[in-house]
Amino acid sequence: MKIITSNTSKGAYLGVVGILAKNMDGTSKNIVIAPDRFTASVERGLISALGIESTFGIEVMSFTRLASKLIGNDIKKCLTPEGSVMLIGKVIADNRDKLCYYQKVALQEGFASELYA
Repeated sequence: MKIITSNTSKGAYLGVVGILAKNMDGTSKNIVIAPDRFTASVERGLISALGIESTFGIEVMSFTRLASKLIGNDIKKCLTPEGSVMLIGKVIADNRDKLCYYQKVALQEGFASELYA
């Protein structure tokens, strides 16, 4: 798992594009997590930026869709928005030393909520 962080969404996006460009060998499977309202635009942007015709080998999904895929579609609601924020906060806390740009603010109140939004 690679966690891409940046001070800007464009910087994070370019980081993801760079990593995906290196992994386009046809055998690797990549999952890009994006806010639910941006998944379609992120997918279109990746197709354009990588110069590919389809996203085989790349799945763009939200946290909720990823959880549904991992746990199964038989659940009605996996996580509430509050539960999602708590989970993001836990991941941030557990990986704080790996963050490049947000180490100082990662544990501030509201940071996980901003990432979820």
